[in-house]
Amino acid sequence: MSDYEQWGKGTQAKIVLDSQGPAGRLTTFVLKYPRMVHAELMTHRMFSRNSSSSRAIPTRKLLARVVDDPAMPAWWGKNQRGMQARAELDHDEENIAKEIWLDARNIAVRRATELMTMGVHKQLVNRLVEPWMHITVIVSSTNYGNWFRLRDHPDAQPEIALLARKMREASTPASRRRSTPACGTCRSSRSRTGRSRSGRPSSAATT
Repeated sequence: MSDYEQWGKGTQAKIVLDSQGPAGRLTTFVLKYPRMVHAELMTHRMFSRNSSSSRAIPTRKLLARVVDDPAMPAWWGKNQRGMQARAELDHDEENIAKEIWLDARNIAVRRATELMTMGVHKQLVNRLVEPWMHITVIVSSTNYGNWFRLRDHPDAQPEIALLARKMREASTPASRRRSTPACGTCRSSRSRTGRSRSGRPSSAATT
């Protein structure tokens, strides 16, 4: 996960592997999104996933990230009963809410810096700024249908809905990147023309 700085700011999604194998089409994403919705992604058990750990990142580097690229709400909804906000704050209210959100970030960064200076370990200090962190996650699956049905949806939390839309955009034919085959047997049977020993076009040549 050391290439964090190569990402753009905010939520991002890109496909790094997209191949056809005996079990179907395997697609692997690298994702960057707000830490606050990570638990929602973890409920999707069809995914194989590996995420960066805030315990492993040096505190000084992590604090620089949350100052330069803080996780922000994607949509500032008004409080109401239920799990979804249907109405949004007006422009002036939204600007005030953003100021409060970032002011809370500044307080957390200042306190974390004090603990770091005292010599407190990063596995504790870094927890103070998690609400403003982005997390980097590698996700692989042969089936994203349920994910898109639930998360690219008006009832989903806006921050994870934004991630789902970014993933859907990355999944369009024009955005997909050709990758190595999913299995070594398939790889060894292909010729330079992209055909298998049987003479049929290989799956990698058609993805």
